[in-house]
Amino acid sequence: MLFATLRGFRPAWISSDLIAGILLAAIAIPEQLATARLAGMPAQTGLAAFAAGTLAFAIAGSNRFVSVGADSTIAPIFAGGIAALAITGAPAYPVLVSLAAVMIGATLVLAGIIRAGWIADLLSIPVTTGFLAGIALHIVIGQLPAVLGIATPHGSLLHELVAVVAAIPMRTRSRSRSAAGSCS
Repeated sequence: MLFATLRGFRPAWISSDLIAGILLAAIAIPEQLATARLAGMPAQTGLAAFAAGTLAFAIAGSNRFVSVGADSTIAPIFAGGIAALAITGAPAYPVLVSLAAVMIGATLVLAGIIRAGWIADLLSIPVTTGFLAGIALHIVIGQLPAVLGIATPHGSLLHELVAVVAAIPMRTRSRSRSAAGSCS
């Protein structure tokens, strides 16, 4: 059923829904901008994914309390998988990311149609926790250059970490060592 999210809607909810929408935008917009960056895409791509996902879910979804958009746990996987085919910034990169997003979306729609959600129950908690911890580590290491104000290295995750550590000015490292020595 189309627009099932509006079933049972009452006009008295408009002010509360407006406040909820503003709060959601305050959280989701920066998140979507960062998620696009994690995937190696321009920031506006995150906003487009958020708008498209929200509109599509409003039309075809059934839960009016769900927020839909690009996911920061999937963005590094996109970037890593597509990096094997094209370098970030290459003209083919955005096309490949878009194609991958459409293919994954189609796969999820098909999984929903054939009611294959039970497959997620087969993933154990340690596997899920390990996956999320690995993604968190990838995100932290990927954001370190921006936080430290250094050039963003390219390569494997380990290569990026080594490059970031090597790029930290020696003065900062020696100051940290002297502060640690005085605390002992």
